[in-house]
Amino acid sequence: MKISSLSELRAQAVADALQQKLATDKLIVQTEGAGSMEPAASCSSTPTTSKSELEQCHRKNRRIEIHIQLGQSEKLAKS
Repeated sequence: MKISSLSELRAQAVADALQQKLATDKLIVQTEGAGSMEPAASCSSTPTTSKSELEQCHRKNRRIEIHIQLGQSEKLAKS
C-alpha cells in the first residue's frame, strides 16, 4: 500500500477541482507530487530564526505547478 505524500494529495486535489470545474471528458490530468525532492526554497533554521520566518519560508514550498498541453485541433473554451 502506497502512502501518498502531502504534495501528491495537494496535486490530486487541484486536478480534481479542474476536472469538476471544466466538466469535460476530453481533459486528461496527470498529477505528480515532488514534495521535498524539489523545494522552491531551502529552509533551514538557526538559533536566531523565528518561527514565523521559518513558516514563511516553508510556504514557498507549498505550491503547485500546472502545465497545460492542448492538441493542435483542440481549443480551450472560456467560461
